[in-house]
Amino acid sequence: MEQFNNAPDISQQATTVGKKEGDIQVFKKNGVPSAYMWKTIDHKWEYVGEVVDPNAGQGGGNVGMVEKPKFYPGDAMFEEGEYDHVFDVELGDNVMRKLPFNNGGNALLAAEKFCVRESLGRANIEQIRSFVTQHSQPFETRQIKEKKELVQSNEVDNTMRTHLFYDAVKIDGPKKKILEFNAAASFMDDKELKHFESLCEVLASKEKFFLTKINDYHNALLTKLIQLPVDKVFPCLDLYRIFLTHPDATVHSKKFEEGANHLYSLLSPLSDKQAGDPAKMLACRCICNLFKEQTSIFVLREKRKVVVDALAPHLQNPKSTVRESAITTLLNFSIIFLMKDDHDGRMQVLEALCPLANKEKDEQCLKRLETAVKNLVYKDYQAKKMADDAGFKM
Repeated sequence: MEQFNNAPDISQQATTVGKKEGDIQVFKKNGVPSAYMWKTIDHKWEYVGEVVDPNAGQGGGNVGMVEKPKFYPGDAMFEEGEYDHVFDVELGDNVMRKLPFNNGGNALLAAEKFCVRESLGRANIEQIRSFVTQHSQPFETRQIKEKKELVQSNEVDNTMRTHLFYDAVKIDGPKKKILEFNAAASFMDDKELKHFESLCEVLASKEKFFLTKINDYHNALLTKLIQLPVDKVFPCLDLYRIFLTHPDATVHSKKFEEGANHLYSLLSPLSDKQAGDPAKMLACRCICNLFKEQTSIFVLREKRKVVVDALAPHLQNPKSTVRESAITTLLNFSIIFLMKDDHDGRMQVLEALCPLANKEKDEQCLKRLETAVKNLVYKDYQAKKMADDAGFKM
């Protein structure tokens, strides 16, 4: 086995340190190459097994001898060529499906590609990965002469990585409407009205945001306003949307529990059947603006499933402004997944967007929809297949 001619002798094992837990290293003992796995906790090499010659034939060889490579004709997920194993996988329907794999390969990637090819749910991946790992060697047992699998890193990057926000500042409209509602319902007392006036002064000029301060009274009032009944909340949401573009908006999500509570207040109009389109649109735009700060992004990541589930029904709202706001929020999620991968998140967002394939006609909505999908399918086999099946043309 020429690939192990330069393997270190077993005498060097005591002075050789593994790079990470599970690292595989071959040492020669009496001229015979054997594989060892590095155990970080014990700080030592653990014997795995003797490396055997795959071309030694079937008779009288080493225990655990690997068979000669098998030819696989190739398919949409796996390239044509010789593999150390071509496993038969049966899914309960008495049909054997082929899964090619090379010793020392990426079992998780192979399992993911198999599930994509067979249209299996992601819940099956771990079971298949475990099977492949148990029935193969954790190290290469031959030199792979065939073409390497397509490396995902070679994929052309057409993604968008800049968040979009609704940051126009027009304070007079929401201020007037809030005061009108308050005159009828008196949800602010005289003291709160004074704080409301000073809050509106602070938020009136975007250019002066870095010279102004959102104080504790303002924060408490904003929290109260976004919890008003659904028929009165829409101008308060518009005010809160503007507030979220102010540098001091981080105070509403510095503590996770408080950030989550504010998020739930914003989600409330999306699940209330009595909420009008303005409230739904502005709730989406507020959530979209939460992507402006890292503290609120953390809350969004942790509550991603709840947020996406709440947004999904509004992706097909008759009003294009509501659809655009919901799509833009999901676009911002797709950007987060590019920075810190979340496969389950990608699939959930893509599943929500798939019904829009070939149906969205509004130009602005369509552009943001296509951008979000491009982000979601980037370097993700399963996401690409879902998008293709839905009818997206990438």
